[in-house]
Amino acid sequence: MSDFSNNSEIGKIIVRCENITKYYPVPLPIKSIFKFQFIREKKLILDNIGFSVREGEIFGIIGPNGAGKTTTLKIMCTLTTPTKGKAFVYGHDVAKERRDVLKKIGYCISEERSFFWRLTGRQNLNFFADLLEVPPEKAKRRINELLERFELEDSSDKRFLNYSSGMKQKMAIARSLLADPEVIFMDEPTRGLDPGSAFKLRSLIKSFAKEENKTIIITTNRVSDIKNLCQRILVLNKGKAVIKGTLEEISSSVKKEKGVSGELPFEETFNLLLANNKVGTNGEIKK
Repeated sequence: MSDFSNNSEIGKIIVRCENITKYYPVPLPIKSIFKFQFIREKKLILDNIGFSVREGEIFGIIGPNGAGKTTTLKIMCTLTTPTKGKAFVYGHDVAKERRDVLKKIGYCISEERSFFWRLTGRQNLNFFADLLEVPPEKAKRRINELLERFELEDSSDKRFLNYSSGMKQKMAIARSLLADPEVIFMDEPTRGLDPGSAFKLRSLIKSFAKEENKTIIITTNRVSDIKNLCQRILVLNKGKAVIKGTLEEISSSVKKEKGVSGELPFEETFNLLLANNKVGTNGEIKK
C-alpha cells in the first residue's frame, strides 16, 4: 500500500526518515570501573524506522512509553544524531545541515522547566525570539499575534510560575511558532491537560495546519489526539515500526488480520497491534 492516501489538501513530501537506527550507551556500573572494565553496552532505541510526511499534514507518532517516540523527534530536530540511517527536512540532512534544518522547524516540548518561571509570559517569548534571531520589530508583531491567538493577552504580564497547566502548554506551542517555522514538532502537546483545555489546544493546532499550511508532527498516547488531529499515524513499539497509515487503513488491516467483524474501537486496535507480529515490514500495511 502507498505511504499516503489520496488527499488533495496535502502537498509534497517535506519530512523523510530512511532506515533510522539509534543506539544509546548503557551507563557503566560502579563495579566495572573498579575492575577497569570500560567497554560499554549499547541499548537499541530505534530499529530501522522509516516514514514520510507531506506539506500541510498532521502526522502522529504513537506507542507505549519507551517506544522511541521522543528520540525520533529529537533526531528530526537535530538534538541527537542517528547511529545509522538518514533523516531530511526540506531535503536538508538533519545530521549534516543542521543550520538549514533549524531555519525550517519549531520544536514544542511540554517541559515547563525550559521556561524562566520568574519572568512574565511576554518576557519569556521576547527572550526566546532573541535566541532565534527574530528581528525585533518582527518579534514584537509575532508575539502579539501569538498571545492573541492563544488567548494569553490578559496574562502576558503575569509571571510564568502563576500560569495554569493549559496556559503553560499554550506558551510552549507559541514559543515553537516564534520564528514562523514551516514544520512543527510537538512532543505530547496535550499531556496533563483536562479535557476542555486539551480540546481547545487541539483546535488551535488544527487551525495552524489548515490556515497557515503548517506541517505538524506530534507524539501522543491520547486517543482523542489521534482521532481528532492525526491524518496518519506511525505506531512504534520497542523501537520498531509496527504499522503506519490512516486510522481507517490500520483498523481495516487489523480487523482483516484478526478476523474481526463490525466496529473495532481504536483502544482495542492499538492493543492488538502491540501483540501482532504479522502486520507488514517496517510498518507497511499488508494487502
